[in-house]
Amino acid sequence: MSTGMSTGNGVAWRGNVMRRWRRLLLAVGLVLGSGLLPGAGVLAAEGAVADAAARIVAEAGDHRIVVIGEMHGTREAPAVAAALARHYAGEGPVLVALEVWRTEHGALSAYLRSDGSVAARARMRAGPFWDAPPERNDGRRTEDALDLVEAVRQLRVAGHDVAVMPFDIGPDDYTNSAARDRDMAFVLRSAYEALPRGRLLVLTGNVHAMRWPPSGIDDGVYRTATQLLEDLEPFSVHLAASSGGFWACSMGTCGVRQLNVPMKTGAFGDQFHFVYAMPEFTVARLIGEEVEPDAP
Repeated sequence: MSTGMSTGNGVAWRGNVMRRWRRLLLAVGLVLGSGLLPGAGVLAAEGAVADAAARIVAEAGDHRIVVIGEMHGTREAPAVAAALARHYAGEGPVLVALEVWRTEHGALSAYLRSDGSVAARARMRAGPFWDAPPERNDGRRTEDALDLVEAVRQLRVAGHDVAVMPFDIGPDDYTNSAARDRDMAFVLRSAYEALPRGRLLVLTGNVHAMRWPPSGIDDGVYRTATQLLEDLEPFSVHLAASSGGFWACSMGTCGVRQLNVPMKTGAFGDQFHFVYAMPEFTVARLIGEEVEPDAP
């Protein structure tokens, strides 16, 4: 996909895309200025998830863009994002941005309007992004990620001004990592500009959430999606853990990986604004695991 970064046609393209995404945000039901139920700022999660969300809320303060950099393939990261969405929904509109192909927008929107039944969830997970075997699952395609979408649906049912937005490109549009992050940043920027109040809550891989690239991939060209949004003052969080495992792909194989370097809560070389280390990561449930049978 051409980003049109320096041509007149590119400016027009960006304007068209921005208008399209503004219409898209309204279409999924993010009606700005709508009333919210009182007293909805209480975190519904318990234990370690609630502790993580409460600390992130305190550290992020008034920042309107909160970027959670995750290790893909854990149960905890989507759960923390859901807890944050529940909290922020008590303060104003919330748009939850997921590192999911944008082609899944229709299916996600349909689910948010559904009754949340087993059949509705099956239709959502049938899309090409989610429909990947374990050997091609990079850790983003999990039942736990779908649980996050369900949490947003429940908030909508309760009358909150919330929505989900996929912001990643599909494989057919991939050129290189630098172009991908530019495209991701552009979509997130467009969403933010269509959200004059409330919060943009982003759940993405931890490299995309960094304030600048790690030295190993800093070639002078690549800039992270969060780095490209620096003028909007995003608050970047590395959601880490002291122990445990996650599902990921490396060296051409996908499977369970164990954390090799225990992390601690606090600053971490300023590459993120804040690091929160949970006690343990639990490997996510891949799509199709622990799914209830169809209702009669």
